[in-house]
Amino acid sequence: MKRIGEHRRIIAFRNILIHGYADVDARLVWDIVQGKLPVLHREVEALLSET
Repeated sequence: MKRIGEHRRIIAFRNILIHGYADVDARLVWDIVQGKLPVLHREVEALLSET
């Protein structure tokens, strides 16, 4: 069974965005969107294709 590679980090980042939005560095968010989101998208697509 395939899984989301960095699910713990994704959850932690979501919590920072939701609860600490005043302290979030926009450059960090943009770097994650550009560098990590494509990988997450591929992993989600692979999971969806299994069903």
